[in-house]
Amino acid sequence: GSGTSQLFEGLLLVLTRQPYDIGDKIAIACPEDPASLDGSSHWIVQSVDLVTTVAKLVGTNEVASFSNGSLARMRLINMNRSPDAIVYIRARFALEIPYSTIMIFRSAVEKYVEDRPQEWIGMIGFRTNRVEVEQNFVEYWIVLKHQSKWQNLLAIKESTGQVSAFCVEAQKQLGCRYQSPSMGVEISMKQSESERKENETGVAGTEGKDNAIGRLMNLAGMFGVKKED
Repeated sequence: GSGTSQLFEGLLLVLTRQPYDIGDKIAIACPEDPASLDGSSHWIVQSVDLVTTVAKLVGTNEVASFSNGSLARMRLINMNRSPDAIVYIRARFALEIPYSTIMIFRSAVEKYVEDRPQEWIGMIGFRTNRVEVEQNFVEYWIVLKHQSKWQNLLAIKESTGQVSAFCVEAQKQLGCRYQSPSMGVEISMKQSESERKENETGVAGTEGKDNAIGRLMNLAGMFGVKKED
């Protein structure tokens, strides 16, 4: 019957497929569910026998017992076997921000990452993700590859948080930090002469692009506390 079939599938899971070992962090999901680009909620495997797997949910320490047969048909992501974690950071810019300013921002983030080879392999992507005309922004994905496997989630989250903080500071320095419009309030696009010049040059005040690039490169080198090699 179906019970015998599920038991057999569970035996094949632990004896043949062996998708995890004790101590591995795993994510469990239905095969049809889309994978999350922010990483998956995961469990730490505590014990495995021929019938059941016991695991603890990271973050809450809740312990659950799964029949191996039920896991056999699930999508099992093994964090310990997933090296070079890839993470995504969102950055939004108002539509009137010049493309040259966005490229200065990209260069600053890329330098920040390159200065931390003990944490990051590098930036592997910087691409448009969304364009929202009504909300007046364009959203970019910053795609980074980390030195750690997903098993070391805390280190990955810490490094990602530091890059996100640098991105906010870099946008402040460039005067291109996006602010969402208030609901129900008419937005006036009329600009003062100083604002118009600022947008034309793509940097705050009267600084040229070379000065802005140099200033941001220095910021990238000094921002945060670097970890020792």
